Amino acid sequence: MAENYGRVYRPALDIPIGWALAIGYLLFLLSTTQMGYARDEGYYFVAGHSYISWVKELVGEVRHRRELRSLQRQRIEHYWRYNNEHPPLAKLLMGASWWLFADTLKWMSNATAYRFPGMCWAALMILLVYLWGVEVWNRRVGLFAAFSLMLLPRFFFHAHLAAFDVPVSALWLLVCYAFWKSLRQPGWGFWCGVFAGLALATKHNAWILPAPLGLYWLAQYWNQFRLKILPGGAYQVRFQPLPSAVTWTLVLSPIVLVGLWPLLWPDNPLSIASWRNVTFFWLREYVVFHLAHVHYDAYYFGILHMEPPFPWHFPFVMTLVTFPVATMVLMLGGVWILLRQQRMGTHLLWWVVVFLRALFGLVRPLLLLVLMVASLVPFVLGGIAFVVLWLVGSVGSVFFGQRGERVHQGTMLLQRGLADIWQDLQRWFVEQREERVREYQPRPVGPADKTGFFWLLNALIPIAVIALPSTPIFGGTKHWMPAWPFLALMGGVAFERIVSSWGTMWSIQSVRVYRVSAIALACLFLSPALIGLWRSHPHGLAYYNTLVGGPRGSANWKIQRAFWATTMRDALPWMNRSLRSSPNAPAQDRAPVWVHFHDTNYDSYRMYLQDGLMDGRIRATWSAHPPTRYIAFIHQKWLRNQHYHALSVLGARTPVYGIYLDDVPLLTFWEQEDHPPNVWW
Repeated sequence: MAENYGRVYRPALDIPIGWALAIGYLLFLLSTTQMGYARDEGYYFVAGHSYISWVKELVGEVRHRRELRSLQRQRIEHYWRYNNEHPPLAKLLMGASWWLFADTLKWMSNATAYRFPGMCWAALMILLVYLWGVEVWNRRVGLFAAFSLMLLPRFFFHAHLAAFDVPVSALWLLVCYAFWKSLRQPGWGFWCGVFAGLALATKHNAWILPAPLGLYWLAQYWNQFRLKILPGGAYQVRFQPLPSAVTWTLVLSPIVLVGLWPLLWPDNPLSIASWRNVTFFWLREYVVFHLAHVHYDAYYFGILHMEPPFPWHFPFVMTLVTFPVATMVLMLGGVWILLRQQRMGTHLLWWVVVFLRALFGLVRPLLLLVLMVASLVPFVLGGIAFVVLWLVGSVGSVFFGQRGERVHQGTMLLQRGLADIWQDLQRWFVEQREERVREYQPRPVGPADKTGFFWLLNALIPIAVIALPSTPIFGGTKHWMPAWPFLALMGGVAFERIVSSWGTMWSIQSVRVYRVSAIALACLFLSPALIGLWRSHPHGLAYYNTLVGGPRGSANWKIQRAFWATTMRDALPWMNRSLRSSPNAPAQDRAPVWVHFHDTNYDSYRMYLQDGLMDGRIRATWSAHPPTRYIAFIHQKWLRNQHYHALSVLGARTPVYGIYLDDVPLLTFWEQEDHPPNVWW
């Protein structure tokens, strides 16, 4: 069936559909909050509470017309210095959500309130993916891309956390969408500047956003640049004007960043020294922290990577094995379709030719000399051959009679053969110089502009940055999350191609049959993702696809499957029910029970207590020495020696409880034995 790609977008219809998808996903996230509190979340809980406390103090001073002591440098640093290695926007929203939904309205638990802004950012990504897919292609592309992103098990996991990866991915997508719109509607340039400032105020991933934006703009308008040499040595240059988004971004993004980060506010805005001693000092601290970031562990196919150089293929392989297979196949198919639709092979060949032409222009004199010398060789050899053959024929005909005549005839045949070869070569060169008219071969259906190239850039650049050998690779797959919505969009493009081919193959003319077929194919391709999400929840970090054999295969292949301590929450019911303070104590005694919480953050432990998920008699410690009675070990390769030491000190030999996914241990508890062995330390 014929499609008008890029012409089906109707704001009155598609914006409500997008919001319905986003709100539905948000409600789905709120109903599946069984994830444990990640290690870093504990720090962000504290930071969010501290930042919103400062805001409340400032609002109180303004409301009651008191002296604004909260704007003093000492008070600002008291509240905002904590966790200053990350910009404040995400944490400030976490604190505001906690204050509104948990502290004031009592609608949510403390942790869920802190996590709620991250869920909203994830829902916003679903909205943007759908709208962009519809605007560029059609509703099938937008819908399939949105559901593909929704059902990615690892995206679903991260969408629940109070962290920065989903917010900065949403803002990356928002900046790219606004920039794309600004090239068609300049009014969007203002919003692109605002969103770029919000991205800078969220996480340092925003530092590399100019790369895809700039390359896309150059690809869209490269033919508008001209350099013309005029007589007399003058020249004329023509540039394409910069889009409004660039101007607004240069102006607004630093204003938004500084405005949202009170730690950067100078004591005296009119003093250059104040800007240098405060604003640039804290900016330098922030930048240096990430340029010299500590390297954590990454267990990758049996090798424990703790320091650079890291394998360049890590992000590519991890993407292949952590996305559902059907989804990944469609994404790769979409990449191939867009490469063909954008004529990337032709453009690459063209740039190679341009480079070689420029290189040839530099070495042309030397090459001409070499070619002249080389061209003399066949002429000299041919001349010598003709002379030799003529001499042989002449001498043979004079001195050898009838036999000599035969030699003469043979030499004449060879001479004519060489002449024919020379004429054939001349004719071939003439044919090559003639202009040939080729029939145009249309590329796959799709928009004719460079939007597909823009998607390709945004899918590749975040992954390529992590592929650099010096880039820290801890954190599994979340560090290149900004690429995921663009991969989902390309998966939607491949799905549309399959549906279109399906309709052509079966000659489907009925609109109803065509739509039912599309829905059936979508369910077929999305079902592996849904099954993987359901089976791995709430341990999304342990999800691996069937290319490596699932979670069990990841253990066999020796790939990291548990970190951040999110598995602890699943053990809380058993802990509340079964932990004992001494061997002879009943299970429900009220004496304190000391547990080695391993990689769980202290503030995450406190959140379990505040939300009533953990019995108050359970006390956290990070030592195996008395009075510790239990050890919880989150299975991470780089902590195995620490684990063996702790077990020896505690005197434990047999695990008493564990959390497993497909029989693969994620968390194991060990109990002190009645007669522990003596150890020399």
